[in-house]
Amino acid sequence: MPLFTREHQIDMLLVYGEVRKNRREAKALYGQRYPDRAQPHDKYFPWLERHLKTERIEEEPNEFIVSEEAEINTLACIEVDPTTSVRQIAANIGIGWESVRNILKKHKFKPFKYQVHHHLYEADHQRRLEFCNWFMVQQRPNLSRFILFSDESRFTNLGMFNKNNSRYWARENPHLFRQGAFQERFGVNVWMGVIGTRIVGPIFFENPLTADQRMSPIDLNEASLN
Repeated sequence: MPLFTREHQIDMLLVYGEVRKNRREAKALYGQRYPDRAQPHDKYFPWLERHLKTERIEEEPNEFIVSEEAEINTLACIEVDPTTSVRQIAANIGIGWESVRNILKKHKFKPFKYQVHHHLYEADHQRRLEFCNWFMVQQRPNLSRFILFSDESRFTNLGMFNKNNSRYWARENPHLFRQGAFQERFGVNVWMGVIGTRIVGPIFFENPLTADQRMSPIDLNEASLN
C-alpha cells in the first residue's frame, strides 16, 4: 500500500504549485497545513509532478521515505559516538547520507567544532595574574617595549589535530576543548621571543626549557635579531 494516498498526493501538488515549485517551501507549507499526515521528503514534490504525467504515481521511490527504524539507528549511532561522521552512519545503517543529515536536523542535532587551547599547569594561572598586577602598577611609560615576551613550542612526530575535520553532534553546544602543546613528547623544542618591534630567535633545544634554565646573554647574542 502506498504511503501517500491519491488525495494526499493531490494536496501535495496544490501546495507545490502554490509556492511556485520550491520544494523546500512546499515541504514546510505541507507540514504546517497537514501536521497529522506522513511528511514527504522535499524531493518528493518534483518527483510527484514528473511521474504524474506518466501515471506511475504508485511507484514511490524508497529513498524519499525514512523509516522509524532508520531514525532510531541513526540516533543510536550518535549516542554511542557523537564524533562519528554522517557518511559513516549512512554506511553502517544502509541509507543515504542526506537522509542521515535530515534525521539529525529533525531531532535538533548540530555539528560543533572542537576548540584547541594550550595546556596549562596549576601554577600558571597564579603567575600570570601576578605579572598582570605588577604591570598595572608600574609608572614607566612604554614599559612593554622593554619586556622580552617569549614562548616555546615542541614539535613532535605525532602529527597535528585538525579541528576542521572533527565534529561532535549534539543538540546543545558542549563547548568542547582539546588540550594540545604538551611537552612530554619526543621531538625538538623551539624558543622565540619578541621585544619591542624585534624578533629574537629561533633557538633550538633538545630538551624542554624549564624555569630553572635561563637564557644567557651569549644565547641572546647568538639568536638572530630581525
